[in-house]
Amino acid sequence: MNDEFQKKIIEWVQNITSFAADKIPEFAQEILNYKFAEHIFGSIICILAFSLLLKISNIAYKKHEPNSYSDGPIALCIVTAILSIIPFGIFIVEFNNVLKVWLAPKLYLLEMFLHKGNKCIFLE
Repeated sequence: MNDEFQKKIIEWVQNITSFAADKIPEFAQEILNYKFAEHIFGSIICILAFSLLLKISNIAYKKHEPNSYSDGPIALCIVTAILSIIPFGIFIVEFNNVLKVWLAPKLYLLEMFLHKGNKCIFLE
């Protein structure tokens, strides 16, 4: 390789890194906006699922007749009431993430960049 070609490659790499460094705050803000919307949407879906399961449980309980031998409505009531715990738990996690993005965005970004799945990106 000649010296002129190497200098052009070095200049090109420096231009790319300076461009990327200028875009980091904008990139971080876009990530925060997207994650905020994603967690809000997840929270709403969990609230709707929780409400639907409790409504089904309530309807099944009202259809049960105390003197009948059919346990179908009560079984449906119990199963849907127990299943409603799942969306409620997911809602707690989603709402925690919403609060973290809203109130502590730097902490959220730090956690997101440090933890990729369950392993730290610095250990790869």
